[in-house]
Amino acid sequence: MTRELKFFVEGSPVAQGSKRAMTNRKTGQPYMIEDNAGPLRKWRRAIRDEARAHRESWTKQAPLHCGLRFVLEPKFSTHVVGEWAVTGFDVDKLTRAVFDGLTDGGAIIDDAQIVKLTTSKVWGRPSGVSVILRDVV
Repeated sequence: MTRELKFFVEGSPVAQGSKRAMTNRKTGQPYMIEDNAGPLRKWRRAIRDEARAHRESWTKQAPLHCGLRFVLEPKFSTHVVGEWAVTGFDVDKLTRAVFDGLTDGGAIIDDAQIVKLTTSKVWGRPSGVSVILRDVV
């Protein structure tokens, strides 16, 4: 029997992976920070909290298929043609934030468990991400 976990996290999806180099004023040593640390922290926390709400029935240490459907709310100046969100964040950077939130929330042990990934970006309301985790068959 294939097990499946589904949930929706409402909010504006935030990409993870764009970094900026900084220099420590005291030591002169360089270091890296996330470009959007504040919004990213809030988004990952929302994913973590939703994952925690569902993890009682789903903590697996097995290969998983993950389906992610990002819903982006078009801005006033966005030219929308059809359903697909061609502009906006890169899907791989959006995915990184979700994987870290799922790990932090205990829905998965490690994102290395995800051996199959299906993603899409569409325009719509409310904005957020639909998450589906299932056993690989």
